[in-house]
Amino acid sequence: MIISNRDSAVVVIDPQNDVLSPTGKNWDAVGASVTENGTVRHLLDIFVAAKGADYGVFISPHYFYPTDQTWHFNGPLESD
Repeated sequence: MIISNRDSAVVVIDPQNDVLSPTGKNWDAVGASVTENGTVRHLLDIFVAAKGADYGVFISPHYFYPTDQTWHFNGPLESD
């Protein structure tokens, strides 16, 4: 497989501060894992490597629409 910066990019979907930051709502639930695995550091490594190789970097943020509050089957993190 040939991967080229002409037709490929790095796409990060839904990086939420609620799970990536010590000030996030769900840090108590996931913070130890995020810290142990170096998740934020690795995301930054990916961004730096992609930009250094002239790849596009796109971030698709998460957004709760007003109608999302009517979901019947939220998981514990969504409910928080």
